[in-house]
Amino acid sequence: MSPAPFWSEPIAALYARLGSAPQGLSSREAQAREERYRAERIPPVRPHSDWRLLLAQFGHSVTLILIGAAVLSAFLGAATDASIILAIILISAALGFWQERASLRAAQALQAMVRVTAQVVRGGVALEVPLEAVVPGDVVVLRSGDQVPGDGRVIESKDLFLTEAALTGESFAVEKAPGSVAEDAPLGQRGNCVFLGTHVLGGLGH
Repeated sequence: MSPAPFWSEPIAALYARLGSAPQGLSSREAQAREERYRAERIPPVRPHSDWRLLLAQFGHSVTLILIGAAVLSAFLGAATDASIILAIILISAALGFWQERASLRAAQALQAMVRVTAQVVRGGVALEVPLEAVVPGDVVVLRSGDQVPGDGRVIESKDLFLTEAALTGESFAVEKAPGSVAEDAPLGQRGNCVFLGTHVLGGLGH
């Protein structure tokens, strides 16, 4: 028999199924789970090489039309027109390459500076860990401004409000509190759960 959905399962049963406890996982168990689930994480986007970025400048529809016009002009003996069109293509590709390369490098530098973390309880001690180091069974502390690192149940809360507009389309903040809901409760009625990618607008919970 498959277990009940996590939003309707009693907290004690959920702890038992995840091999966790109110004081969180031990550091050793958290490290073992991080190694186990590493392959399932979404891999980071690899930056394009300069050559691939340059070649991409010639794949735009307008550029392809101009290349076709240049080839046709050369075929008809209009070498001057073909040369002018090719010069326009090369200058446009060079400018596009330079601007896109600069934008990508600036975005990569900004991403390297911003390190998103989450606060988890492990062995009864609150720790700051990278967002990608949060594993199933972790007890996560949620505060105003935090990003929710994964789907989970609310164990305790105090005026905990989250925004779930990306999931439900609801623009108003949603209050979260402990408890159980029916197995068939729709997403918008699971007030005892938090979901990956949503943000805490105010309050405190875990």
